[in-house]
Amino acid sequence: MYLPTLPASAGDVCASAQSVIPANVTTIANFPANQGYPLIAVFPWTDSTDCTEAYLSQARADAVRGAITFQQNSGAVPLPGDSSWSLRDGGAWKSANQYPIYGINAAAALTLLQEMAAVSFLLGAVLPCTHVSSSTPGMPPLCPMVLLSPTNLVRGTSLDCSLMSTCKAFQASLLSGSSSSLF
Repeated sequence: MYLPTLPASAGDVCASAQSVIPANVTTIANFPANQGYPLIAVFPWTDSTDCTEAYLSQARADAVRGAITFQQNSGAVPLPGDSSWSLRDGGAWKSANQYPIYGINAAAALTLLQEMAAVSFLLGAVLPCTHVSSSTPGMPPLCPMVLLSPTNLVRGTSLDCSLMSTCKAFQASLLSGSSSSLF
């Protein structure tokens, strides 16, 4: 999971989003190069359609497998047909982004962003979890993205994959296409 890195030109239109994003949140630059990790973007769905479109566009350019988004000022997740999910383009954004997009509540999203910030410095130094097979054929295990936290760090030259069943369940539910997205 990562926060898509927006071009500098999006800075002004995304100013309100910056207030909830930790300075050291995981970005694509934190991942080891050429590892082929299935990327899942996490970003705020803002009141600025230009900002939200910039996040969607960057996630598309990064070839994500899915996205998790949230509305900063919303307690509960609005229903999929709610007008707050509109980008005033007649729904064109849905067909332009051919990956599942999940909406979660703001409190859960803020916790997720804090966790992403806590592990961002670790990802570049993580050795692939090669002794564990991936639950999705052709995909590397998600150990570095899902299992690292301040209490579950790299030990020696291999990862502690004691929670691999959780990792596999998460990977299967988000990436297999068996679950449906909000949009």
